[in-house]
Amino acid sequence: SVCLLGDGTAWVIDNARLKRLRLDDGEVLAKISYREPFTEPIELTSNEAIDLALAGDALLVLRLKGVEKRCGSTGNLLSTFAEDLFHPTALAMAGGLIYISEKRTRYAPVGVWRGSNRPETHMGLTPGYVHVFNVATETRARTFGDETSSARFDMPTGVAVSDDRMYVAESHWEKGSQIQVLSLPKGEVLQIIPSPTTP
Repeated sequence: SVCLLGDGTAWVIDNARLKRLRLDDGEVLAKISYREPFTEPIELTSNEAIDLALAGDALLVLRLKGVEKRCGSTGNLLSTFAEDLFHPTALAMAGGLIYISEKRTRYAPVGVWRGSNRPETHMGLTPGYVHVFNVATETRARTFGDETSSARFDMPTGVAVSDDRMYVAESHWEKGSQIQVLSLPKGEVLQIIPSPTTP
């Protein structure tokens, strides 16, 4: 993910690091490492940054542990919020609101893991959501895909917002991929665009 600052620099995600680069020569102006010591049990890459967006002078960094609000120029951490999300996948900024797509997973025991007595698990999927947060107050404004919404998402992997439309990308290994186009603020499904590779 790349976030352009408009001054000839950009924040980029580089594995478990967040870097601010000068675009003309690639010089690293600031660097933040999310690499953590290995611990058991294995966590789902909770130390990695997933996506970036600008909110005024602030840089928003989406992680599995929530959203970090950082100074756009130095990268200094200002605050964190949305820490109750299960597996966020992408974010988008529009009109002082941040839209975060989230897929839900559950784990079911299927045997013994690597010859030990620890149960092995496989991943099963449940419906996903798009959560909307007010960036100024860092509070949740609403959720698309819950019982209050007519929209339903299956493994949402991306979200984008333009004017009064929200675009949610979904990817499923059996059903294929598609993009749902929803109206804002109502969240009504206006169009479903299947992937050209979907059977």
